[in-house]
Amino acid sequence: MQEPGPGGRAPAVFRLTCPDNADPDPQFVPRLLGPLLTVDDMQLVKAYYRRPLRQGGAHSHETRASAHLSAASRAGSDGAPDGRPGSAPSHEPKGAKPPRTKLMPSSVSTLRVRYAETDKMGVVYYANYLVWFEVGRTDLLRARGCTYRELEQQGLRLPVIEARAEYIRPVLYDDLLEIRTRLVALSGARMSFTYEVHRSGSPGALATGFTAHASIDAEGRPRRLPADLRQRLS
Repeated sequence: MQEPGPGGRAPAVFRLTCPDNADPDPQFVPRLLGPLLTVDDMQLVKAYYRRPLRQGGAHSHETRASAHLSAASRAGSDGAPDGRPGSAPSHEPKGAKPPRTKLMPSSVSTLRVRYAETDKMGVVYYANYLVWFEVGRTDLLRARGCTYRELEQQGLRLPVIEARAEYIRPVLYDDLLEIRTRLVALSGARMSFTYEVHRSGSPGALATGFTAHASIDAEGRPRRLPADLRQRLS
């Protein structure tokens, strides 16, 4: 039976099992748990370190630490201080500013579904989503100060080399839609976009998509993206 820790709570238990007659390095547990424990917690670990428990042909060394462990030592399996996913403890000095996450360019295009875009079942034909994705990325380029026509005049082409779409809910005739486009990757000779199709005033995406584009010249040979374009999109 475990001894209660401060406040009547059960202690945290760390257990190592080794072959019979083997004696583990007494510094192994402190080295293993050191990154998770405060100085006071480490003293508790060392104080309770070697308590042998016989179990068949092997013996265990049970290390007991008080329930007064720091939040870091009670972290969940994902490293979260309070057990919540996605809230891993920070090792930055106090007062340090968190690193800034660079936001990639995005745009929102609005369009209304035409009757000609629906099929015999009364829903939008699946291939038309790719047309809407094109509307979204050309609007994004225009918002960044460069139109696709201008890029073609510079001898640049951006053919689609990969395309994906996931259809989540049907889109109907006369629906007012938002095509939310985001640039997600930009390299010397490639760029990629993601898309979300939303019905105006309704929560959740109706469809999502992705396209990747190569940079080629007018003769179809690979070329680097113009420096001015990369600067506008970065």
